[in-house]
Amino acid sequence: MLRTFSIRRRGSTFVEALLVIAIIAILVMIVYVAVNPGKQVGESRNAQRKSDLSAIMNAVYQFYLDKGKFPDGIPVAPAPPKEICRDKKFSAHRCNPSQQVLLDAFSGAYLPVVPEDPERGNAAFRSLNAGSGSYYFIVQDAEGRISVSAPGGEMTDGSGDRTSITVTR
Repeated sequence: MLRTFSIRRRGSTFVEALLVIAIIAILVMIVYVAVNPGKQVGESRNAQRKSDLSAIMNAVYQFYLDKGKFPDGIPVAPAPPKEICRDKKFSAHRCNPSQQVLLDAFSGAYLPVVPEDPERGNAAFRSLNAGSGSYYFIVQDAEGRISVSAPGGEMTDGSGDRTSITVTR
């Protein structure tokens, strides 16, 4: 009479462990693609840009209601838009009156601080926009409407191209 012994394995094999790791990696990749953090960050920066543009626009029109005129220095079309300066005064190392608009009349009463593009802290972005500007631009059209724009807006379709976000009133 022959005896048969059954050998019971304890634990798992190396191949089973690799399969579990592969399945977990696939699930992590699926979740990462679904969440797309790059797109989420870009959308949040665009939301900040829209909020900043609205704040600037509200300050310009509040100034207009109080003073009966728009702030000095805002170019009128067909002149190109000028960048809004963040500093309080024009100087050689700060704002350039030929390229920027100084909205120092806003200090405190209309706008606590001139906002700047949320991506301005990025080194590559700074190299494109060195100086004291906010990277927000302003212009008045021939009909008297004011447009404030942020040319550094981010597309959220993954193309990587920048679009301009504009608020006009």
